[in-house]
Amino acid sequence: MGYRREDFEFPSLGATLRGWLYLPEGRDGAMPAVIMTHGFTATRTMTIDKYAEIFAEAGFAALVYDHRGFGASDGAPRREINHFFQAKGYRDALTALSARPGIDARRIAIWGDSLSANVSFLVAAVDDRPAAVIAQVPGCGKDVPPPDTDGSAFAAYAALLDSDDIMGWPRDTTARTPVVMPDPMRQPCQFDELSAWRWFIEHGSRLNSGWENDVQRSVMQLDTPYSVVHCAAHVKVPTLVILSFEDEIPNANPEVARHVYGLISGPKRKYEIAGGHFGLLWHPSELFDEASQVQRSFLQEHL
Repeated sequence: MGYRREDFEFPSLGATLRGWLYLPEGRDGAMPAVIMTHGFTATRTMTIDKYAEIFAEAGFAALVYDHRGFGASDGAPRREINHFFQAKGYRDALTALSARPGIDARRIAIWGDSLSANVSFLVAAVDDRPAAVIAQVPGCGKDVPPPDTDGSAFAAYAALLDSDDIMGWPRDTTARTPVVMPDPMRQPCQFDELSAWRWFIEHGSRLNSGWENDVQRSVMQLDTPYSVVHCAAHVKVPTLVILSFEDEIPNANPEVARHVYGLISGPKRKYEIAGGHFGLLWHPSELFDEASQVQRSFLQEHL
């Protein structure tokens, strides 16, 4: 099935977020859709657009956009990672895409890679609009935190995400650092792994990627620090978790991802794959083909 691509933008937290909307051609009636965002600092040009093409060819609309403060999207400060700002972006994307003629608002899945896979769980736990979740190599953390036995941690996350003043919430912000460097022993950066250096420099240096090699993190001040582990049990929609048993990134510990998967209360499927954290983001490749076909089949089954 053919498709066309058009620009798509929507407001979120006082900024305009920008992306591409892939629309299948020759499809009658309101169509199902997937909302897609990239992981840690990456932009829409860095392979997830290739996943969107696969989905569009299969008959699904696919919205790929840059997070607030990254790539083509507006927002200040630039390149600040915050789980809740990004979760609000997903929710605003759901609102905007649901209002577009030709989209079936009851059949919109959310898709995330790495950090945004983590955020997709938060969104699906709090918001009842996503019809399904695809979490690719989710960055669920280094370790499993103590359980949220009374539900107070998750309740605080949900209240914050529903707040009208997320931007004004007290938060701790780190110093700005490079994302990757060729010699992280001499110049500290976010990722020490050679696989990260190779992937970010190869894809981020391409023309019009919009990627820049610096970032700061901000963490909301909460009684219980944010952990996606405390959200998982509240995810009730069909969920596909694709994790790599070779994942080399400490904050994407596959054991923690398996724990999160076990807590998800809705219909779910876990697919384990080789390639490490970045293997599914090289296109063309056999790993990309394998992962994208598993995801396409999941969407065909659940949307």
